[in-house]
Amino acid sequence: GEVFIKAASIVHPMTPQDRRARKLGCCGLRNLAQHPDNQVPMFNDKKAGFALFNCASLPTDITNCTADDQNAITCGLEAYAFLAESEQNQRPMWENMKIRSIITQRAVKPHDWYTTRAAALRAMQSMAQDSFVAKQMWRF
Repeated sequence: GEVFIKAASIVHPMTPQDRRARKLGCCGLRNLAQHPDNQVPMFNDKKAGFALFNCASLPTDITNCTADDQNAITCGLEAYAFLAESEQNQRPMWENMKIRSIITQRAVKPHDWYTTRAAALRAMQSMAQDSFVAKQMWRF
């Protein structure tokens, strides 16, 4: 996962190739997050956490957001959705204000792309399987 983490952690891409590498790194992490054996360790890994948040929270303004950026955002949110399938991750993910904030913002943002919103909503659905989170979410 280190290669994917490094690519997905690119903060200031200098070239279109950097943006593409960031997207591919994040989508690689999404693919790894699908596997139940990876979900808890990946969620608890600080470098992976930085990489996923880096991608999921990219700005979506029309002038600067490329197709590769859009795909990186969606892959980051899809990774969160897969990580939230693990019962051990659901409550900690909800209680992490940075993660909760970006997921809930993307879930309700009317001008975000359908796939981005759908991924954020899937993450929320998975987190809501935890009864504590479900109660909190109902009041949110």
